[in-house]
Amino acid sequence: MSIVYPLAHPSTPEFSDMVWRPEFAIATTRSVFSKRVRAYDWLGFAWVFECSLPPMTRAQAADWQAFFLRLKGTLGTFLLSLPAGAGGTARGGVGGTPRVNGTSQEGVVLITDGWTAGQSPIIRAMDYFLLESNLYAVTADANSDGSGNATLDIMPPLRESPADNAILDVTDPQMTARLLEPMSFSISTAQHYFTSFIAIEAVGEA
Repeated sequence: MSIVYPLAHPSTPEFSDMVWRPEFAIATTRSVFSKRVRAYDWLGFAWVFECSLPPMTRAQAADWQAFFLRLKGTLGTFLLSLPAGAGGTARGGVGGTPRVNGTSQEGVVLITDGWTAGQSPIIRAMDYFLLESNLYAVTADANSDGSGNATLDIMPPLRESPADNAILDVTDPQMTARLLEPMSFSISTAQHYFTSFIAIEAVGEA
């Protein structure tokens, strides 16, 4: 049977820990004379996630081992959801069917419509959404007006101008990711298996 990426990772056991960080493409130089620092923003951005699994039985570990083998190290991609307490479940009302409102949008502000009207807030700071296979974080609470419009402050900046009426997935935003390095497992004398991995957003890949 052929392998089709992105894969879905095993659902059990759930991650015991997840650490994530934004990775910006920022460079700085410092003058050896004046000591002044100059920063350069190359506009690149990706989310990086460090995921740990709890001690596993052999059967549980086998499912994860098979998953990592199908990924072929850093070649394949997979879908990675945020835990409910870390943005995977939005804190705002997020009612309606939110969509991009208008073409030629760029930068760190996104104009949207289709929300439930008159909600304050409709989405909150550090809620996440998926738009055209890219994961974005909301950086400030946003309200919907009487027509269901809402203007969102977001990060990272829009990677490309989204299509008008493109849908924002706010219910289970699953990032497309790939491993940063091949996987390994350890086993204890109590026959428990352990592993952790680091994944990076597969920017622009569905």
